[in-house]
Amino acid sequence: APQAELDERALHRRQRIGRELGWYACRRAVYGFMKHRGIDMAASLTFYSTLSLVPAAVAVLSLIGVVGDTRAGVEGVLRVLTAVLGDSAVDVIRDPVEQLADGPRSGIAFTVSFLGALWTSAAYVTAFGRAMNRVQETEEGRPLLKYRALMLGVTIALLVVSVVMVGMLLLTDDGARALGRQLGIGDTTLVVWAVVKWPLLVVLLTGIIGVLYAATPNLRRRRVDLLTWGSLVAIVAWGLGTAGFVAYVTHVATYESTYGVLGAVIVLLLWLYIGNLSLVLGGELDVEIIRARQLQAGIPAEHALRLPVRDTTRADRLARRRALLED
Repeated sequence: APQAELDERALHRRQRIGRELGWYACRRAVYGFMKHRGIDMAASLTFYSTLSLVPAAVAVLSLIGVVGDTRAGVEGVLRVLTAVLGDSAVDVIRDPVEQLADGPRSGIAFTVSFLGALWTSAAYVTAFGRAMNRVQETEEGRPLLKYRALMLGVTIALLVVSVVMVGMLLLTDDGARALGRQLGIGDTTLVVWAVVKWPLLVVLLTGIIGVLYAATPNLRRRRVDLLTWGSLVAIVAWGLGTAGFVAYVTHVATYESTYGVLGAVIVLLLWLYIGNLSLVLGGELDVEIIRARQLQAGIPAEHALRLPVRDTTRADRLARRRALLED
């Protein structure tokens, strides 16, 4: 009788989850964000974001200086940032960016900066994997060399997509018109570009986030979806957070007058922090949606996701060392 009562309760719980799948996952995602100290994870990721940002910026400016006009490229970047962050926020970072652009540019500078950006970006991806392991409550078990190689491969793939996105952002109407003439399709390119540019950027950004969620943790998903609810929520949350932050910087904060050049650093750090908070929250939601679907299917995943791990070698080695120390 007690077992039958437990089975009936489990069946009732699964039926309830089936009716309220989204709400159940959202509540558990918020709880998981607090339980796993999502605020601290976002702060750690912001540190690695900052490390990778300067080499990446120098690499982009060096590449622009090699293939074109650095000043025009910088104006294009600032124009895009103005459209996203607003005039007040961009005015805070304008001088440091322009000073960076006025430095000497060469192929050697690009090579060194690119290697630095690759190394620091890989550090961010690795830290993101550690954060997702905490979100999924699993240990990292992949051997160190294998793990680093995988994270480096993911980083290279994401950098390539990021370069494409930067190129899309910097492609002005005149550039699109000139490209259309080269392809023999005239001003039609301008119309098509105006329609597909931003949706395509959102799709690419969603794909980047989906790859981070799927490839970096040690749990292996049965199906890899580049477009997930977690990645969409992360983008929306980052967008809303950016809008609120821009309003705050524009109407309330006085970073530039109070801190001078350091105001640009503060604004940038806070914006990156908002983005990483959104990414961690989206990762929590993805995990809880998987959990809710497993519960709906009758899989006992209340306390742990029922997914295979990619590798246990490192975890087993650490367990043996710990056992030796305790003996």
